[in-house]
Amino acid sequence: MLLKDLAPASFRGAAFLVPKDQAEEGRNSIPHDYPGSTNRYIEDNGGTPPVFSLTCVLKSPDLPAKFSRLRRALNSPGPGTLQHPYYGRQLCQVLGPFQVNREDEDSGVLTLEVKFGVTRGPLFPALITGLPAVVSGLASAAVARLTMGLVKSFPLPGSITSLKAVAGAVADVGRTASAAFGGVSTAARRLAAEPERLALDPPALAAHLKAALRDPFDDLSVTAPRLVSGSRALLDVAAHTRTAGLAVPATTLDRVERRQALFALGDTVAAGAFAGLAEALTVAPYATAEAVDVAETALASAYGTLQELPLDATAAADALQLFLEASAVLEREEVRLPRIATLTVNGFPASVLAYELYDDPSNAPALVELNLGQNPTLLDGAVTVLERVA
Repeated sequence: MLLKDLAPASFRGAAFLVPKDQAEEGRNSIPHDYPGSTNRYIEDNGGTPPVFSLTCVLKSPDLPAKFSRLRRALNSPGPGTLQHPYYGRQLCQVLGPFQVNREDEDSGVLTLEVKFGVTRGPLFPALITGLPAVVSGLASAAVARLTMGLVKSFPLPGSITSLKAVAGAVADVGRTASAAFGGVSTAARRLAAEPERLALDPPALAAHLKAALRDPFDDLSVTAPRLVSGSRALLDVAAHTRTAGLAVPATTLDRVERRQALFALGDTVAAGAFAGLAEALTVAPYATAEAVDVAETALASAYGTLQELPLDATAAADALQLFLEASAVLEREEVRLPRIATLTVNGFPASVLAYELYDDPSNAPALVELNLGQNPTLLDGAVTVLERVA
């Protein structure tokens, strides 16, 4: 069998080919045998969700990049979308370790053996709804709890050196938030303008940080794409703050407290920015399922980074709930949207091609946008189209 004839599949948008696979599902049955009797009662104890064992083949001129993407997808925490060759889209969790195989005679080919289990997320205490409004409420509540916790975990700087270091980190957060979201938050500007005062007043610092994180989501002038990019910028500055804390040697009590202050600030901003990213991704506009794949990968990557931080139990639970709810929203969006494909045409105007493909010339603008750089009055050669119209 040729590689091009193998069934295509993907996980979290990372594509691969499937030459063989197994699926297990059915009923969870419990047999009851009675002593001294030939009768047997078999109790139906519910269904067994499918478990998929897939052989995943990668072959491409950019094999290292494709392998790196699939490896990140498989190692990312939490469930993700598996596009199965014949079960279709399934929300799955990777089960246990996966194997990577290579043979010398198959140069440029990698084979992975992976097991996936279908999941629907925990039913308690988090009931997954897949509604953007739920994500928004969870994000707002999570930021409120995070900043309240900062008051308890943030030590006052014990020296001029520590005050300057911590104030510098506070100012960086304020400048980043202000620039990333178009200066809509007065609190963000004050973080940048009055960092030393706020570094010496944890309750005021927490209040300003809460407002800086949430103000952009209450301002209709801030677009969804900017909410996404701004949240990513805050994740970056949070990582920089933690790195600055790691660079402080824990040799004196003052330095230990300086590290703790930088860690507390950085981790709070990271968890708050993740809450913002989860909300932003659920309200962002998507034109194709591929765009949703990218969003799912970004969400999973950010959540994986967050899991490496020593968050308290409440913050960790909030992050998990946000991840699952935002994933559910993106899952529903992905199923609803069309995917893109490539076909070869010979001198077709975009309007005629739209009519031929969809019986509707009003879809011509979408074809023009997908093929920027080509003459829309005469599309020719390889053309990007939508597989179906939602």
